[in-house]
Amino acid sequence: MIFFTIVRVNSRLHGDTTEDPVYPKIQFPSVDLCSDCRTDAEADPYHADVQWNRTRVQEFLKSFYSPSRIIQDLEPEASQSSAYVS
Repeated sequence: MIFFTIVRVNSRLHGDTTEDPVYPKIQFPSVDLCSDCRTDAEADPYHADVQWNRTRVQEFLKSFYSPSRIIQDLEPEASQSSAYVS
């Protein structure tokens, strides 16, 4: 699964000079998003040594990226659209 390749890359890039300090690279999904995805919820979220429950990760990813979660209508709110009126 490509997911585990991304986990290794995020771990390698964590703390790199190119990392955004506001959004540090953590292992996704976080414990807050899917505590069942990790076999050890107390593991360091920045390192690839996190032990994953592969079945639960796959279920989570299918749900998280499912078509039903795609927002179809992105019309700006009235307050936002008025900022662009000249």
